[in-house]
Amino acid sequence: MQIFIAGNGKLAGALRKECKRKRVRSAVWTTTLEPDIDAIAIHTGSGRQFSDLVAWCEKYRVPLIQAATGQENLLPKRPRCPILLAPNLSIPMLIFMRDIPRIVKTLRTMGMVAALSESHQKSKDSVAGTARLLAERSGIPAREIRSIRKNSKVHAEHDIVLRSADVEIGFSTTVRGLRPYALGGIELAFHILRTRKKIPDGINSIENLI
Repeated sequence: MQIFIAGNGKLAGALRKECKRKRVRSAVWTTTLEPDIDAIAIHTGSGRQFSDLVAWCEKYRVPLIQAATGQENLLPKRPRCPILLAPNLSIPMLIFMRDIPRIVKTLRTMGMVAALSESHQKSKDSVAGTARLLAERSGIPAREIRSIRKNSKVHAEHDIVLRSADVEIGFSTTVRGLRPYALGGIELAFHILRTRKKIPDGINSIENLI
């Protein structure tokens, strides 16, 4: 397997580090590179390179994991390669995001009131994409998300609490550091290449593959 990493931030660096540690071939993506037959691309960047990356993936028939959130406006309507939307690269978190909102919505129909909070390090200056998607899927207005910023290392905490007069139910997640995302990205890349023939061209949700 060969992973092309598009992006220059901390997550891209964590992916490169884990690829090296696990002896997975990787490269910083540029338009001039030619991929091997078992190649896959992961985009973690700001979006400036995204259209060029999609064109490159279409040219060489390379699957693309879109791991940057909030860039839905950049997605092509009919891509000629598989683009897999990954709102999170941690596989346990993807399962949580897929399954827990169904429970939250059901409990809300019973009259329970839901509250969602997210906590990250101070350098993160926007509401986390994971929190936005959890809110959307759970039927919680985005404006009601409570954001907390701490003077601490890289972390991601999400809490959903449902309350009624006599019952309180909570769901809580904590991811420490970037390594869980990097390891998840590599594992997802392996799985996508193993099942490549079953994945159609176009926009796909990576959650449907786990």
